[in-house]
Amino acid sequence: MASLFNESANNQKPAWRLQFYFPSSKRRAIYLGRTSRRAAEAAKRHVDDLVRAKKANVQPDASTTAWLSGIDSDLHSKLAAVGLCNERRYQGASGTELGAFIDKFIADRDGTEWKPNTARNYRNSREWIVGFFGAKRQLADITKADVKRWRRWMETEQPDRKTKKLSESTAAKHHKRAREMLTEAVNDKLIQENPFRAKISIPVDEDKQFYVSREAAAAIIAANDCLEWKAIVALTRYCGLRCPSEVLNLQWDHIDWEEGRFWVIPENKTETGRHVPLFRRVRTVLDNLRAQAGAGIHVITRYRDSEQNLRTQLHRVIRRAGIEPWPKAFMNMRASCRTDLERNYLHHTVNKWLGHGSAIAERHYLMNTHEEWSRAVETDDFEPASSGGVNFVVIGANPESSSDTESAKTPATTNGDDCGQPRKYPRRDSNP
Repeated sequence: MASLFNESANNQKPAWRLQFYFPSSKRRAIYLGRTSRRAAEAAKRHVDDLVRAKKANVQPDASTTAWLSGIDSDLHSKLAAVGLCNERRYQGASGTELGAFIDKFIADRDGTEWKPNTARNYRNSREWIVGFFGAKRQLADITKADVKRWRRWMETEQPDRKTKKLSESTAAKHHKRAREMLTEAVNDKLIQENPFRAKISIPVDEDKQFYVSREAAAAIIAANDCLEWKAIVALTRYCGLRCPSEVLNLQWDHIDWEEGRFWVIPENKTETGRHVPLFRRVRTVLDNLRAQAGAGIHVITRYRDSEQNLRTQLHRVIRRAGIEPWPKAFMNMRASCRTDLERNYLHHTVNKWLGHGSAIAERHYLMNTHEEWSRAVETDDFEPASSGGVNFVVIGANPESSSDTESAKTPATTNGDDCGQPRKYPRRDSNP
């Protein structure tokens, strides 16, 4: 158990020295300096808890963790020197401060793990976090109630703020980044729990969903003379590549002309890469571009700067075809590609081609098209449209118990790419 000693003279403000045994029987001493008895006794109590936690290899109490996070750097360094805590990685002039912590978190990743756009997004989130809590706010002082008030603050119009209120989806993105950053503070044992920890659902703005038909994409490609823009539109709409990252990263060496596929290397994604079919429409566009291409490595030689705005130029390209640009131009072309492929190929196959999972596809990509609505209205209830000879089977049905055993035993028509599995939808155009 720790002991306190007053080392000052009688008429002076008390100057305290704290003694304790750690590890085992080795005596340690920390000079607390001139402070009140109440503060010295609090330090003694928390040091006892740190010694107990270290010896038992368990977490200290929440109150001790909060105290450790709030003390000044000098006392924290003394405790770290005797092995009762770890050295602070993130600290400001006094204690572990929110602004200093976020700045160090971003600086450690900027230029190494992150691309410039990612670092910019986190700096933007920092402005919204620090703008509400303050740069000097101690990490341990932030509560879950504070986080809820912060969310409401971001989504509320306020006259004294220069920026407008944020949409629910944008506020949710800032919340996810804050949660990620404070998770590291928990892992570094700077705080006991993450106040930003919550289930965050980014809402989908269905008003911005727009299905780009294959005919519209073909008209845009035909109306423009720039071969590289023809390739950008074709790769995004017919192959579902992310633009600009995956489109600009595509190299001629990544294309296997004989096998009819190409290799996609994503940026800032967890996947390592994927193969995508070289659909006929895309192959025609790339053949024309290759015939005029120089000795460049990349398929798209323009717009190599990641800061360039391709969306504005795409709107010009779309208008040349006499079409009004739609919201989220690149995203909706990729989503339209996913919607088309879903009709003709197996679910897991399309997931591998486009590089995302089923949950992401259902939430952000798949759309109800006018064609589907028309088919539902023009056919009988729960009856499939005319399939042109395609037979549908019920998975798990017992042919022997069916009244129409011949039809039940008839094998379903399959596609060569489907590995003999029954098709989910009638076959349509095999090219998206």
